[in-house]
Amino acid sequence: MRLTLLDMTQQILSAMDSDEVNSISDTVESYQVANLIRQVFYDIASDIEIDGLGNIYICGSTGTSGFIKKLNADGSEAWTKNIPSYVYRIDVNSNGEFVVGFDINTSAETGTIRKYNQSGNESWTISVSSIALQDLALDSSGNVYVGGFSISGIINIHVKKYLSATGSLSWTKTDNAGNWGGTGRVITNAKDEIIAVFNAGNRSIFFRKFNSVGQVMASSTGSGTFTNAYFEPNIESLCLDKNDNVFIGGNESGFNTKNLYLLVTNPSGTVAYENKNSNKSISATGIGVDTSGSVYMSGSTAIYVYVNRNYLTKYELVGSGFL
Repeated sequence: MRLTLLDMTQQILSAMDSDEVNSISDTVESYQVANLIRQVFYDIASDIEIDGLGNIYICGSTGTSGFIKKLNADGSEAWTKNIPSYVYRIDVNSNGEFVVGFDINTSAETGTIRKYNQSGNESWTISVSSIALQDLALDSSGNVYVGGFSISGIINIHVKKYLSATGSLSWTKTDNAGNWGGTGRVITNAKDEIIAVFNAGNRSIFFRKFNSVGQVMASSTGSGTFTNAYFEPNIESLCLDKNDNVFIGGNESGFNTKNLYLLVTNPSGTVAYENKNSNKSISATGIGVDTSGSVYMSGSTAIYVYVNRNYLTKYELVGSGFL
C-alpha cells in the first residue's frame, strides 16, 4: 500500500507540538511530506514522532512484520529496525530516547513495550498483561507511561508508570469506566505531568492529570455534550498547546454513523470549546495546534461502502470565545 500525502500528513500532525505545526506552511508542506513518502515507500505507518533536534521516528508494519524507522531532520534515513510484529505506537522525548508498543492483543489484554536510548540501542523490553494498551508516552527523564483498559464485568481505565532505567513498574492508577468506554490517549507536558483522556462510558470523557509520583493534579468526568443515547465518544488523537490546554480529536459512534468532534479543555479538564460535524463514518487520527491557536485535524471519511477519502481540516479558534 502506497502512503498518500494525507496519510503521512495525519501522522505528522499527531506528532507535532505547537511550534512544529507552525513550520508547515502552504509553500513547504507538499515538499516536506512528499520527502517522507519517498523514504517510507510501501510500508504502512501507524505513528510518527519528532525529537528536539527535528529527527523523525516512524513505526508501523511491512505487512509481514513491524518496523521502526528514523529519519534525519533533512529526510535522509538514519536506520531501520525490524520487529517481529506490528508496531502500534511510538513516543520520543527531547533527548532522543524513544519507546514503542507492539505485539498488542486487545482481546487478550496483552502487549509488549520496548525502550531505546538515544543511540537506538535497546534499553529494556517488558511484557504487559491485564491491560488493553491504547497509548504510551515518555517524560523528559525517560520514564514511560502507558494508558489502557481492562474488562472484568466492568471496564477499568489504567494509567501505569515504568521507570526509565529498568522498566520496573512504579505505580498504577485505576478508575471505573462502567459498562462502556476504554478508548483513549496519554501525553506528557513540559512539567513531566501525564494527561490521560479516555472514553469513560455513558457518553462521557474521563480526564486525569497526574504528577510524576501519581498524585492527581486535575480530574474531570463528563466533559462534552455527548447526549445521543446510542453514541459513545472514541478518543483518537491528543495534543497540548504552550499553555497546557488539551486538544482532543475523535468521533462519537453509533450504528452506521460517526460524528467528528473537536474538544478543547483547559489544563484542569473543563471543556472550553467544542465543535462537531456529522458524517456517515469519519476518524480523527491526527491533531496539532500552532502558536496562533489554529487547530489541524486529519483522518479519513467513508463516502460509500469501501470508498474512503482522507481529509485535512483547519479550525480557527481566535474569536471563538476560547482564545
